[in-house]
Amino acid sequence: MPSSSQGHQFDTWVFYPETDELLCSKTQHTQKLEPQVARLLELFIKQQGKTLSQGFLNDKLWPDTIVEANSLYQLLAKLRKVLQDIPRTPKYIKTIPKKGYMFIAEARLLSTAIGPKLKNDESTTPTNTNSFLFNVGHLIRNPLYIGMFSIFFIACFSAIAFF
Repeated sequence: MPSSSQGHQFDTWVFYPETDELLCSKTQHTQKLEPQVARLLELFIKQQGKTLSQGFLNDKLWPDTIVEANSLYQLLAKLRKVLQDIPRTPKYIKTIPKKGYMFIAEARLLSTAIGPKLKNDESTTPTNTNSFLFNVGHLIRNPLYIGMFSIFFIACFSAIAFF
C-alpha cells in the first residue's frame, strides 16, 4: 500500500487508481476492482463529461487486441454493479445511444497523505484521516451544525474583541 496515494472523489466514492481500490465514504467499505474495471473507471474519470465511443474505449482497454463485442458491455455491467448505478436512471455512467458512454458525475482529484487502509470486502470503523474529512463534509451540509458553528464563531470573536 503506498504511503502517498492520489484518489478521485465523486459522490460518495473515492477511487485509487494506483491500487485499483474503490472506497465508499458512507460505509467506509473498500473494494478491490478487477484491473480492467479499474482502467475503465479511470478512463471515465479522466474524460468526465465527454462522450467516449465504444471504439475509443476498446482501443484504450485492449490495445492491439481483438476482443468480443460484448467485452465492453461486461465491464460496464460490472462497474455499474459496484457503483450501484442503474442504466435507466444513471448517476455516474450515462449511455448515449449510438455514440457511446459518458461519465456524468463530477469527480475531483483528492491527494491524501495516507492511502486507503481498509481491507478488501471488510467494513470497519473509520480510523483514517480520509473518513474524518468525509464526515466533516457531511456536517457542513447540516443546518444544525452550521448554526452551532456560527454561534461558536461569534462567541470566540466576541471574547477576542473584548480582551
